[in-house]
Amino acid sequence: MTTKELNQYRSICREISGINIELKSKNIHETIIGSDSEYPYTQHVISVDGVKSDKANTILMWRLHKCLQLKGVIEAFIYSIEDSLTRQIFILRYIKGEFRPSWVKVANDIGGGNTADGVRKRHDRYMKYHH
Repeated sequence: MTTKELNQYRSICREISGINIELKSKNIHETIIGSDSEYPYTQHVISVDGVKSDKANTILMWRLHKCLQLKGVIEAFIYSIEDSLTRQIFILRYIKGEFRPSWVKVANDIGGGNTADGVRKRHDRYMKYHH
């Protein structure tokens, strides 16, 4: 994992959200009449929801799958960091919030007398040996 890949996390989340909105706008909702499979074969209304199967939606579903896969890889990398402090640094820097925070903000959020240089160096050392 590289910092370039980690920095993609928030963009990937925004892309997933956009794809979901687009797919939701293309949802099809229909009702049909069906009946029980056994006697007395009572009729009832069945709701059917889905997305029309066409090339554009297939591409959207493929993009969604790829984005979810990338998001999962990044989360697995970060959440598998054994050291709690290092893991917190990565979570704050790459996952939490809408925008990537500065090292000063990460250090302040962690507290405990950590400095911006200290959390940045801890991050950089981890990346040097684990990518």
